[in-house]
Amino acid sequence: MKSPRLADSEDHISSLALKETNVKTFPPGTVLVVIRSGILNRTLPIAVADVQATMNQDLKGIFPHEGIDSTCLAYFLQSEEHGILRRCSKDGTTVASIDTNSLHSYPCRIAPLSEQRRIVAKIEELFSDLDAGVAALKRAKAKLKRYRAAVLKAAVEGKLTEEWRQQQVEAASRRLCDRKDSKRRDVLNFLQHVKTLLAINGRCGIVVPDNVLFEGGAGETVRRNLLQQFEVHTLLRLPTGIFYAQGVKANVLFFDAKPAQEKAWTKTLWVYDLRTNMHFTLKTNSLQRSDLDEFVKCYNPENRHRRRQTWSEKNQEGRWRSFDFEELIKRDKVNLDIFWLKDKSLEDSDDLPDPDVLAQEIVDDMQTALEQFSAVLEGLRQ
Repeated sequence: MKSPRLADSEDHISSLALKETNVKTFPPGTVLVVIRSGILNRTLPIAVADVQATMNQDLKGIFPHEGIDSTCLAYFLQSEEHGILRRCSKDGTTVASIDTNSLHSYPCRIAPLSEQRRIVAKIEELFSDLDAGVAALKRAKAKLKRYRAAVLKAAVEGKLTEEWRQQQVEAASRRLCDRKDSKRRDVLNFLQHVKTLLAINGRCGIVVPDNVLFEGGAGETVRRNLLQQFEVHTLLRLPTGIFYAQGVKANVLFFDAKPAQEKAWTKTLWVYDLRTNMHFTLKTNSLQRSDLDEFVKCYNPENRHRRRQTWSEKNQEGRWRSFDFEELIKRDKVNLDIFWLKDKSLEDSDDLPDPDVLAQEIVDDMQTALEQFSAVLEGLRQ
């Protein structure tokens, strides 16, 4: 199990096989625990099933009683990983195994249901910040080698100056100190406020930072409700530093208000990536209206229901791609921070951008990581 939530698997069983055999299925919300595998020598895999499924002899399912949140139970078991492995592991077996009787009797501390849900929301919010911070650090690390090459190239060409470096360091330091976690929450609140103001069939295009697209907890709830209650049809990924302060990645989200109905209004989200492999600066290479021409053409304002992707299996450099509602809702925490283009700055050593462009991208990634880790720290202090 490679994911904390399971909505699909590599192997499937047919309805006919279920009818003709004694195979039992478990319902959605079952907590799955690996009880026999070599991996138990290192860790205890645990996941929550989001769909009805069956399992083999290497797994056990725990279906919580009423009043117990499956996700909260899974988090508790994960927090007790070392204790469970120490107290419940079988001795003298060829393959590492968990004694199910010992697991059944393992003490479990469970809070009231309302408190469980608050705990889950807080954990997922912190995990989202942590994952985003780690991803940003990985991006920065991947770019460091190319940055060194770009600096050497610029030095040989006489483009490197001490004054420039000092200005970049000072500017980055000021930006890192000025970030406040409250701003991120303000954006979520503002987005919800805009939703309440929009009249039926009203149209909205709103600039939002990346964290609105991937943040867990309240952010996930806002995205689920937005996809369900509004027709969210277009997302424009903007280059770094266009709207918010340098280092903050922004997007334009387009959606229409619709009357209440049980079925989700969002059918397809069209995403245009104007960020990957696009290097803009505020002074020497600023974003121009002409840089948006392809997006406007793809958007097709005359009839946005007749659109065509520029991305395909044969043209994987296409910046315009669609994702249906089922794909979106299955993404972890309904993460709408969607990208598919390969970052050429991490691959092509012959086509190096200027050092200031790479340096800014590294600072941006480090700044994003610092913001996410700061949010985790603030969340732990609350």
